[in-house]
Parts: sequence; structure tokens; C-alpha cells
Amino acid sequence: MRVPVNHYYLAVYLWVREHMQAHAVMHFGTHGTQEWMPGKERGLHAEDDSLLALGSLPVIYPYIIDNVGEATQAKRRGRAVIISHQTPPFRAAGLYGELIDMHNLVHQWETLEPGEVRSHTLYQLRDAALASEVLLDFPWDAARIESDPEGFVMALHDELHDLADLAQPIGLHTFGETPEPFARATTVLQMLGPDFLQALDLEDADEVYTDDHAVFSESPVYVWLDAVLNGEPQLPEAQQPWADLARLYAANLDAGGELASVRRALRGRHVRTGIGGVPCVFRTVFPVGGICMDLIQAHYLRVQHGSPARRLWLIC
Repeated sequence: MRVPVNHYYLAVYLWVREHMQAHAVMHFGTHGTQEWMPGKERGLHAEDDSLLALGSLPVIYPYIIDNVGEATQAKRRGRAVIISHQTPPFRAAGLYGELIDMHNLVHQWETLEPGEVRSHTLYQLRDAALASEVLLDFPWDAARIESDPEGFVMALHDELHDLADLAQPIGLHTFGETPEPFARATTVLQMLGPDFLQALDLEDADEVYTDDHAVFSESPVYVWLDAVLNGEPQLPEAQQPWADLARLYAANLDAGGELASVRRALRGRHVRTGIGGVPCVFRTVFPVGGICMDLIQAHYLRVQHGSPARRLWLIC
């Protein structure tokens, strides 16, 4: 049995339309309720539940750029103009506390000659790894460590590097506000990716993010990027393309287009279109502020999945 839309729910939108006489409605957050009302997936009628509450009200919906799936739902079923906004800034997670201590022990163990001190260092590593709540999924128990100590140390070293390299969001994004310089720089580093680190010809490129993240601003890679974004340093020819790319990514992190696009939508003006996705993977999603369209690949798969088969189309 179909349950009708709650009358109190409809009354709120009715008051907005008829009493307040709003020109448009803006939905915030991920996600609202109007686009998730019962009914068919696409091609809704004006009297279907999702659109019944709206009447002729336009919907303007600021939406985070990396949530393409639910933004598409708000567009298809909520009749929303999706205004994309940035994710929080990102930085490499780095290491801290017990993880730094374990990483230092790994390097100590690698430099020691076989003997009592090396064995004691291994036992310290074993106890620390088994006691760490951060490494609950690390697939080494005491018996396996005892049977293959060198394999354990190598695996632990790789695990710590993977943790340090993870992209970690910094707080929340404020709509319409560009990230402050440090957060913008660390986001740019994540967008440049690991190939960039190799291009810098650092002595230990794999160790860039394993130091304490609290002193990351003193690291060679951050100092290089800060100089590129705030000046015109003399660079080797191989690094110049990376510097140009870094400046482009930093400029694209300007969030002024978010509020500008909302104002254009409220005036009934054209809002440019763009793509959506995770910015550290799909670097071309910035600058934001346009209508967040689906990624070409995902859009094709959804349309292919949701369209009638050819034989059914011919029957109709």
C-alpha cells in the first residue's frame, strides 16, 4: 500500500510558496529529503511525490564536488540546480606518536649488525606493532613474526609509509572561502601526486611524509612548493612543468565561484557546467562553482544501465 506524503511536510513547502512567496528554495547539506521521496527513479511527473512539494519553485543546491552519485539524485529527482563546492583541504596524514617511534625503530634495525641489540630492537618493534590500535588490520601475529623477522620489518615499514601517504581532510570547507595558504599548498601537493616527488630528485622521496606532520612546513618539498607559489625561483628544466601545474592547481582552488554561481542561479542566469569527482584523483574538477555534472564514465554507465533494452524499445 502506498503511503502518501506527510501533510506537515507538504505544509512547510506550501507556506514557503504561498505565504512567504519565495522566488526559489535552497537546500543545503548532503543530503536533503525532498529528492528521496518515494517514486520512480527518473522522468518524474509534476505530481509525483518529489516534485509535488515544490510546485513551480526552482531549487538551488550547493553540493560537495566529490559526491557525484547523490548530486545526480538531487538533479534527477529533486529538479535541483547543483552548485558544486570544494571538499575540505587535504594533506598527507604523516606519522605521529607511536607511529613515529616505530618508524624510527625500523630504520635503527636496518642499520644494526646481527646481534643482541638488533634482536632487542626487533622485539621492541614486535611489541609495539602488536599493541598498536592503529595496526589492528596488520596481518602479522607473534608466531609469524618469529618465523620471518625480516619480512615483518619490511611489511611494517611499507604499512607505515602507506599510512603516512594517505590523503587526510583538514577540517571543513567554508562555502565561498578559499583555503588558507598552508592548507592550499598541502592540497596542491596531494593533487600533484607521487610522480611529482620523484621529479624533485630528493634523497629519500619515499620518506617525505613519514616525519611528524606538525613540522611538515620545514620539509624540502613544502619549501619548494611555497617558493613556487609565492615567487619565481630558478628551477631545473625538468621541474618547470611541475611548477606550472602547481600554480594552476593553486589558482583553481579559489572558491569565489561558489557564491558567484549561487547569485547567478538566484537571478535566473546561466551557470557554467563542470564535472565532479575526488579532486586528488580527478584534478580537473576545480575550479568549483559550476553545475556539478556526472563524470563521463559514470554517467555513461548509469545511462546504459537505466535505459530500456533495444527489444523493449522496439515493442513500445
